[in-house]
Amino acid sequence: MTKSRSKAQFVFRPAVAVAGLSVLGVIMLSALHEVSAPGVIAREAGKAQTEAMTTELATPAANESATAAQTETPEPAAPADSESGTAGQSDAPEPAAEEPTRVAEAQTNASEADASGQKLDDIVLGDPEAPVTVIEYASMTCPHCASFHTETLPDLKEQYIDTGKVKFILREFPLDNLAAAASLLARCVEEDKFYDFVDVLFEKQSQWANADDPLQELRQISKVAGFTEARFNSCLRDQEKLDYIQQVRDTGNHKYDIRSTPTLIVNGQKLEGNQSISALQQVIDPMLDDAEES
Repeated sequence: MTKSRSKAQFVFRPAVAVAGLSVLGVIMLSALHEVSAPGVIAREAGKAQTEAMTTELATPAANESATAAQTETPEPAAPADSESGTAGQSDAPEPAAEEPTRVAEAQTNASEADASGQKLDDIVLGDPEAPVTVIEYASMTCPHCASFHTETLPDLKEQYIDTGKVKFILREFPLDNLAAAASLLARCVEEDKFYDFVDVLFEKQSQWANADDPLQELRQISKVAGFTEARFNSCLRDQEKLDYIQQVRDTGNHKYDIRSTPTLIVNGQKLEGNQSISALQQVIDPMLDDAEES
């Protein structure tokens, strides 16, 4: 199951008048296993997993509200094209035909603002004054993101982040409702434990993302971070945090034209796919040299 999932691509097609992310959608992830947002609809390749989740996790509250929540039905996702997919990344949505969100330059600010002035707080790993900023747009169910976090990020942290040369920022780009649920849980831990918890989620991704009962697996993993049952359930129903995650995703989509996960933005330079440490060295080192000269 894990092997076949590692090859899966996430395929998107624009949707018509689809509501934004809601806690109902997260709770209904067992039945839908997709994320609906303005101009975006996602469905993960993997019929067997979706059917299993539908059987095991559908809730009465979700079923009761589903009809009222769906005013229009989006077109189904197009089938994955194995030849068009790029190794080391998962396909992401076409940018929606909407006015771009006005944001500050990411490489010089640890937060962004939308047109209304609302701040979108980043959680920075490393020295906030580091000359190079690496931003990762990631989905918690993306296997290539898991590979980046388990194989490349430790070296990036040792060589650049811990030495004050790079600051790292993870921004949520959920490709399905299960990813949104995992992102919600990560946002519910204390800020200084955020990246530790994200690391655990990526390390154990095959365990919970491929499970017949993924929420139960996430519940068990969350206990390690001190979650009680009440806190776990409350977190998954936190509409404010879910709205924030949607804003982060939509802002990334508009500003950087995110088409796959992981996507890295290194001082404004866009790198798609799972990057090796050697590939990142070729990008980061010249930027550090320029910073020293200036």
